[in-house]
Amino acid sequence: MEEPKYAMKEPEYDQNDAELKTTKANYQVVKVDELQSFNYFLFVTYYVVATLAILMIIFLFPYNNYLKSFIIILLIIYPFAIYQLETFLYNNITYSLSFLYEQPYQR
Repeated sequence: MEEPKYAMKEPEYDQNDAELKTTKANYQVVKVDELQSFNYFLFVTYYVVATLAILMIIFLFPYNNYLKSFIIILLIIYPFAIYQLETFLYNNITYSLSFLYEQPYQR
C-alpha cells in the first residue's frame, strides 16, 4: 500500500544537533543565573551605600527634618522608580524611531 503525498514523514533525529541545543540551553541557564546573582549583588550593594548615605545625612548635615525625610525616601525608592522611568523612556524612544524609520512598532 502506498502512502499518500500529504502524510508526514518520520522525523529525523540528529544527535549532534540535539546535543548542541542542549549545551546551548545549559549555557544560557548558567549565564542567566550568573546575571541574576550579579543583579542581586548590585541591589544589596546599593542599599548598603544608601544606608551609609542616610546615616551621614541624618548625623552630619544640618538640614531640617522634612528635607532629610524627603532625601531618605528618594534614596529608598530610587531603584524601583528608575526602572519605571527607564522602561518608559526606552518604549517612547523605540516608538519614535520606528515612526521615523517607517517600521512597525514592536513592543
